[in-house]
Amino acid sequence: MGDSTFLAEKNGIEQNIIRVILARLETTLGPALAHELARKAHEARSAAGPAEPGRLASASIGAAASGEPMTILTRRRLEAEVIKWFFRAIAEEAGQAQAEAIIGEAVADDAREAGRSQAALLQGRTDLATFAEILPKWSEGGATVLTVLESSAQKLRYQVTRCLYAEMYQELNMRELGFHLSCRRDAAFMEGYAPGVELTRTMTIMTGGKICDFSYEKVR
Repeated sequence: MGDSTFLAEKNGIEQNIIRVILARLETTLGPALAHELARKAHEARSAAGPAEPGRLASASIGAAASGEPMTILTRRRLEAEVIKWFFRAIAEEAGQAQAEAIIGEAVADDAREAGRSQAALLQGRTDLATFAEILPKWSEGGATVLTVLESSAQKLRYQVTRCLYAEMYQELNMRELGFHLSCRRDAAFMEGYAPGVELTRTMTIMTGGKICDFSYEKVR
């Protein structure tokens, strides 16, 4: 992936997250206000100029721009740069709680769509055994350190003991939004990937836990 390819993919990622946020805004607040908030977010972002990405974000983006495959961590960094401006615009209009709800639902919509796309690539072979095979995608670039505790077609349990997603959002001063931008994706992705599987999780590093304890189980 050269610079031009990276920029094209970067633009595609930004356009996609704008699309899903706009769709959720239109559903929640109506088309007119949705597009007004999108305009405000764009103007605020343009006025602020390029953001300082932080150590972790700089490393992941630099690797992608130099030719390495784009990791999920890099995607989340690029999405965060768009989302934060939408969040501020929505919060000014409707309050922080409403902004968190709208952004959270938009991100969940995007994750469900990603899950359905992954299921299509696997031609419907979407049990937990195949999910375990693609699980390393979320750890690329050292993004997570995890230990699988149990793995079968019916159940998958694992623990995450380090999460660079949480560390990245902390660097970006977006830790409070991090759960909505990253952790909330996990259950939503599975809804699109394998609707008969449920996720149980009692703690996350993003919200102050020592680990993230994942337990996926086929229930129907």
